[in-house]
Amino acid sequence: MNNSEDIPTRRPKRFLYLGAGATVIYLGALGMYAFAMRANFLAMHPNEFGDFLAGAFSPLAFFWLVLGYIQQGEELKNSADALWLQGHELQNSVEQQRELVQVTREQLAHERQATKDAELRAISELEAAEARSKRAKVEEQNNLIDQILTLGLIAKNAARKSVERQTEQLSSNTGSISGNLETKHFAQLLSFLSQAKLKTADVSLLVGIDDLEVELEMHPIHAEGGAAYIAELNKRLHRIDRSLEFIGRLRQE
Repeated sequence: MNNSEDIPTRRPKRFLYLGAGATVIYLGALGMYAFAMRANFLAMHPNEFGDFLAGAFSPLAFFWLVLGYIQQGEELKNSADALWLQGHELQNSVEQQRELVQVTREQLAHERQATKDAELRAISELEAAEARSKRAKVEEQNNLIDQILTLGLIAKNAARKSVERQTEQLSSNTGSISGNLETKHFAQLLSFLSQAKLKTADVSLLVGIDDLEVELEMHPIHAEGGAAYIAELNKRLHRIDRSLEFIGRLRQE
């Protein structure tokens, strides 16, 4: 691969020296011409003298313009070569960093494997027994939650049927109505919740059971008109459903 010595060294200053030399020669020749034609210069009008100066120095200005363009091109080439060299060095650095990262990964993998083996060797029979005990408690709580959800589903279905029947009967009623949801299955669920609170110490589950018990308290509903009464029934049923969903989310896998 190429290195910094392979890149040809360009010296843009040589164009400056070339331009300065050519300018001196041109001005010298122009001075000699002016000296030889001095009689004509003295007879020139100002506008003619201005035209002479413009014509005399225009080639010099154009020469410097072309020379500057060429010098700028050389400088751009030098900049491109420098950028190429920097990119080449950066690529080498990236390769070195990649190799270092690979070595580090291998070391970390070896250390992780060694740590894992040490942890496996360090597990005692007591820790295994504690893990089995924890799994048993989780299964016991999951079974308790499943029973609550099963009884809750039965009670909700019965309550929905009760709401449907009352909707058909009372939808057109405009008088004052008092009543409640179907209570037989809710009473069974309340009885089971009282027993469930004695079987668990999980704070979240106890809070969920307390909330569900509050919603299951069968306080009579009073409303003016069948539509308002049915709406209150559905609200209470929705709150019961929300409490059951909270308990269901406590189930652990």
